[in-house]
This record gives sequence, C-alpha cells and structure tokens, in this order.
Amino acid sequence: MNNKHIMVDIETIGLPPNGALLQIGACAFDPERPQSVEELMADSFLVSISRQFYDGLREESYWKVDASSVQWWSEQPEEARAALNLELVSSPREALMKFSDWLKAMGFSKVPRNALDAPQIWANPPTFDLAILNHGFDVCGLERPWHFRQEKDARTLMWVALNAPGLYSRIQKETEGLVAHRGDHDAIWQAIYIQSIFRRVGPWGK
Repeated sequence: MNNKHIMVDIETIGLPPNGALLQIGACAFDPERPQSVEELMADSFLVSISRQFYDGLREESYWKVDASSVQWWSEQPEEARAALNLELVSSPREALMKFSDWLKAMGFSKVPRNALDAPQIWANPPTFDLAILNHGFDVCGLERPWHFRQEKDARTLMWVALNAPGLYSRIQKETEGLVAHRGDHDAIWQAIYIQSIFRRVGPWGK
C-alpha cells in the first residue's frame, strides 16, 4: 500500500501525559488524494481497554483518572459510550502492542529524519493523543513506533483552513454516519479534513 501517513485519535478518562487510556483509533491515509470513508475504514484500527484495569489504581500509578473526564463521558451519547466496548482488551500494554503490530502491517516505519517521503503520524493535537501514547509505550517497556520528527499536528492545519468557504460543511456531509468520540471514526474524519486541505494547497512535496 502507498498510504504512509497515519491519523490517530485516542479516547481517555484523563489528561496528558498520563491520562488513563480507554481507546486507540487510527487509519492509514494518503494526503495527496481524496479517499472515501469506506476506503479509509478498510485500513483502520480500533482497540479499547477495559475500564476494570483502572479500578482501584494507587496514587503512584503510571495512569491517572481525571474526575472531570469521567463526568464528561457520562454526558456523551449512548452510541459513543457503547463504542468503548468494541475490540476490548484487558490492559493498555496489550492495546499498545496491537497498535504497534497494526502500524507494521500498514507499512509504517520509524524514520529519525526530516523527509517529505518519510511516513508521518498525525493527531489532533499530538500534545494530547501522542503524548499519552508515548507515555504508555514508555511505562509499558515498549519501543515507541515513531520518531518525534514524524509527529504532525492536524489541529494547526485545520486552524489555517478555518475560514475556507464551505470546507467544514462539505466534510460533514462526506462523513455523515461516523460516530463522534469513537477513535477510528474520529481518525477518519480528521484524515478526510487533512486531505481536503492538502488539495487546496497543492500536491505534497511539489
């Protein structure tokens, strides 16, 4: 496959850098061409961590549960809360190992240099999603699957395109049916947004 870019979205009941991780969603995408929701779903990933893992955590635990985040989730639609039970595993370590295996299957590799042809990993923003994932890989004794130079910020590009006429409404129409706050669906929505911006600014690397 030619999709070298990965969009990541996580769901948590905590804040960076050590917020309790509930779900990892991702999709592989090609920023140079438009892709449908169905095409991106075919190269998507989802894993959820059982809430029981965080029951009775000690204060010195590597993971922190934030009461305001727990309250926020209690106020979300049932469809979003139900999605947290999809592809369930028992621990963050197991989820991170599955995610690493999927990245390898997608052809993503760690490249410690700045290059336009290097694979990139995106989040909205990296200071939340990738910060928590990096913390997870570290405390679980796992190698981070990417180099910090590969981390890219979707939120900045979305801000630049904030006033693009009709862009947001068109993306909403293209992604109708996706469930907000379900990791893989949010990643797909964000990937389509980035693809739309790339089409306006010109081909990647040209």
